[in-house]
Amino acid sequence: MATMPAPTLSDDDLSEVVQAADEVAIRSQRSFIWSMRLHYTLLVVAAACGSFAFIIPGTDADAVAILGALCFGASLMLRVYRNTKDSESQWLTARAVAESTKGDSWRYAVGGIPFTPDLDSRAARRLFLERQQDEILDLGLTLADQGADLAYLTPAMKRLRAQDFQTRRDSYLNDRLADQLRWYARKSKQHTTLADRWFVGMLLAEAAGLAAAVIKAAGLLDLDLLGIFAAMASAFGAWNQMRQHRRTAGAYRRTAATLATLLAGAREDLTEEAWPAFVDRAERLMGDELSAWQALRLAEAGKSTDESAA
Repeated sequence: MATMPAPTLSDDDLSEVVQAADEVAIRSQRSFIWSMRLHYTLLVVAAACGSFAFIIPGTDADAVAILGALCFGASLMLRVYRNTKDSESQWLTARAVAESTKGDSWRYAVGGIPFTPDLDSRAARRLFLERQQDEILDLGLTLADQGADLAYLTPAMKRLRAQDFQTRRDSYLNDRLADQLRWYARKSKQHTTLADRWFVGMLLAEAAGLAAAVIKAAGLLDLDLLGIFAAMASAFGAWNQMRQHRRTAGAYRRTAATLATLLAGAREDLTEEAWPAFVDRAERLMGDELSAWQALRLAEAGKSTDESAA
């Protein structure tokens, strides 16, 4: 079995702006997903409370109705919190910064446009820092704020940039393109599986609602479960739509196919003169996919790209 060559540039070797933005993206994504999951759960529980009753002994108060009111109240406050915090926009912005900086790090390290090999080290460094400044400003930071806390140009990036064409080419093809190809292919399968699961869950909830309606109509059970199953079906469908599993799977599948074509062509015939433009083309492809993903999420949230970056 053939072994993969040892990586010459891992994610940990890239500009530390990547790690900083990635941390913000992960934290914001978790906050957003957690709030949405809790929001849908509260609404389903509130709907369930409409089907039951439990009078507190010695009072006229219905404990289940009180629970339902609390769920609606918590859901309302959670919606206000989510709108104020806007963790989804923070997630999208930070993810865009992380991926753009990752692309620039690879461009610099392997001599892709605009960091072509004929650019001297000082000019290349200055250009890289200028682009990094633009990126981290999107996170509300500046180079001055971070100071020595972040390594913008890492030693590993500089070492790879100083290598010969074949070394830089092999590193980029194996550690960047092939790695991204595997990532997109894997994520496409994961999103397809998740889309199918949530769709089946929605169908089962609707089928259960149909069964409950038939049972109630036949007088076999004096219990109204229609609201519960309707809420569950709506929650499953809304969750699936919010996560955009089906569309994301399709976009990732197309990107993986394009990367596979690029990779195959590069291994067969790629000259040193054509190399900077090839890297630029590959990075633009992945950048376009990121922009499409971001636009998809913003469209679902009813926002524009400018509003997200504001």
